[in-house]
Amino acid sequence: MKKLSIILGIGAALTFGACKKEKNVSSEVIRDCTGTYLRLDEKDYKVCNIDILEGYESETNIIATFKKTNNCDDPEVAVCLLYHPFEHYIKIQSIQEFELQAK
Repeated sequence: MKKLSIILGIGAALTFGACKKEKNVSSEVIRDCTGTYLRLDEKDYKVCNIDILEGYESETNIIATFKKTNNCDDPEVAVCLLYHPFEHYIKIQSIQEFELQAK
């Protein structure tokens, strides 16, 4: 019985931990013919709610709060045959633009 409780506890932690919201993450908007992505730590995340990024050009740096999701309810339709690998689908909850400071 104790093993079952431990296994259920670990399963619950993994399940709820996977849906964690990422807050105030520095990222870059990436757009190509396959869709719209946020790039952070050299990895791309496909944006489901692209309307929130309307007016932001590719390579714009933003600070975003987003949540990972298993798929997009209304996915963006790709207009080319290019394959763009990505880590996960995300839904952006808030954004703000920022300027990179020269070193």
